[in-house]
Amino acid sequence: MNVIPVDMSKVISAVVMSDPVPSLYDGKQRTNFDGVPLWDLDVTVAVSGAGASVLKLRVALASAPKVEMCQPVTLSGLRARVWEMNGRHGVAWSVETVAPLGATPPAGNPGKREN
Repeated sequence: MNVIPVDMSKVISAVVMSDPVPSLYDGKQRTNFDGVPLWDLDVTVAVSGAGASVLKLRVALASAPKVEMCQPVTLSGLRARVWEMNGRHGVAWSVETVAPLGATPPAGNPGKREN
């Protein structure tokens, strides 16, 4: 799998589009290799010169990110992971931290692979 860091200087805005929910597999909340719970949320990301897209982001935090729908947020460490399995392929998005715009981001778990 290729992990590609995103040039955050090109991101001109990010807005939460769903409440954070536990990232589930077989009915259990997933964790990263350090045992930190994983959370999923949808965020609209506008990129200079490229328009906007809704991305399903995954973040590793001890508790759900403290963000609300339609709230502008700051993203730190946005990464794209290209995947392929059984003829299917896609891009999985993750972020080290997500916080309300202007707030101090919580400590994430940067650079740690997921289970």
